[in-house]
Amino acid sequence: MKNKERLIDMQSRYAVNGRLYRERLRKLLPSIMFSNLSILIILTIDSIIVGNFVQDKSSLGAMSVVSVIIMMFNTIAPFSAGGIIFRLSEQNATNDMVNVRRSLKAAAVLAVVIAGIICIAGYPITHLCIDNLCYTEELRAAAWQYTVGMMIAYPFSVITTAGTMVLLSEGKTTWVMLLTVLEGVTNLVMDLVLTAIVGMGVAGAGYGTMIASIVKFIAAMPILYIYLKKQGKLGWEKSVDLQEIKIQLSYAVPTVVAGAVTSVQYFVMIRLIGDNLQVDGLFSTAL
Repeated sequence: MKNKERLIDMQSRYAVNGRLYRERLRKLLPSIMFSNLSILIILTIDSIIVGNFVQDKSSLGAMSVVSVIIMMFNTIAPFSAGGIIFRLSEQNATNDMVNVRRSLKAAAVLAVVIAGIICIAGYPITHLCIDNLCYTEELRAAAWQYTVGMMIAYPFSVITTAGTMVLLSEGKTTWVMLLTVLEGVTNLVMDLVLTAIVGMGVAGAGYGTMIASIVKFIAAMPILYIYLKKQGKLGWEKSVDLQEIKIQLSYAVPTVVAGAVTSVQYFVMIRLIGDNLQVDGLFSTAL
């Protein structure tokens, strides 16, 4: 019933002439763009640095395996951020600070819980991928070296992404872009230092990503706190509204399902390629 009431409310505010869908698309595009841009920048920088400064031929193959792991993590992560931008946009439109604060608290709890789930599920997911996609000891070792830093980084990334979705719902696109640039520059510098100068190899790229994610987290949280406090939206409710969490999760379901389908397809594709190229260790360099 409540979903029906929200639909009626949206239809009353937007005439059924295409404006509703254009408005929804306008709010959706920034969240898609910035949530994907961050991980694309990280993977691109890591690949360029490792390709140019690491002599071990299995390193790039290991990064392809880890990309499957990241996609699987990305299947879980949208539960923390996928519904925030829509829900907060709705609540902000009502100008009811109590409801806005209730949604913000639910979003914060979701982000922390999902980050914790990824911490717990991270090792078995990583073990599954590496065991099934690495056909040589060299590739397996390189994949574990690169993955350690990424596994530490991802929970920070989940919470930061939830925070940036809140900023996007408030129309603060410039701040989100600056945070993305900060992460990319930090990742580039730390990759160069750890991989090319210190000589840590593919592990250096993973730890460079870890440092970049933590730096972005440290920068994003004060910005979010100061902005919400200035807007009078920081007063926390005493208890968590489970119904609000349920609504935000329901908004995230389409994104999660799409990510799950994509990650399974990618896993199967890489596995099929590996089954055909594993002879004489060829798979370690073919990716």
